Amino acid sequence: MNKTRNRKAKTRDNPPDLTDISGIGPTLSKRLKKAGYGSLEQISRSTPAEVAEDVKGISRDRAQEIAVSASKLLEKMSGRRGGGTTEGETDSEIEDLVKELRSEDQQVALGAIDRLGKIEDKRATKHLMSCLEDPRYMVRMFAAVQLGERRGERVVEALIKALHDDSLFVRQTVAGALENIGSKKGLDAIADAEDEGILLNELPEGKRLN
Repeated sequence: MNKTRNRKAKTRDNPPDLTDISGIGPTLSKRLKKAGYGSLEQISRSTPAEVAEDVKGISRDRAQEIAVSASKLLEKMSGRRGGGTTEGETDSEIEDLVKELRSEDQQVALGAIDRLGKIEDKRATKHLMSCLEDPRYMVRMFAAVQLGERRGERVVEALIKALHDDSLFVRQTVAGALENIGSKKGLDAIADAEDEGILLNELPEGKRLN
């Protein structure tokens, strides 16, 4: 039954369902929909705090995992449906997306990050790295997810620096991105962060982020 459902979710006419997210069964799917989260887009654009507050029994950590998984699934689906673009079209698109990154509307900025993640261009990578410095933690978190799908020393260095982000959600997402990249330097940095306790839900007593 699940295999049939998942095959349908991967076609153009049958968009992914909430149950295509790992760990979400029919019961949790119903609870999410009842709370107003009826699509992957709605979940991926909501903050973990909002989902945890709206859906009884879901912690912020679990809500974060669901949001990141939804974003990745949407990205994979968009990649399968997308077509090629010319260099000129890419230049114009990147310029437009950079403007959207600066939007005061967080949803616009998050959408721009999602689209930048689909562009295989060094400039797109550069702008995604700059998002790790954005004052909005959701922007930083979404940028980390996209950077986790890329490679390169500069990407790893930027993510390692972000392991000391003020937001626990960002730190944990960054750790996941570094694990996905799989470089020794990144994995060593995660081990150090774990030793420091900065990936825990609460920092050790007396611990301060640099």
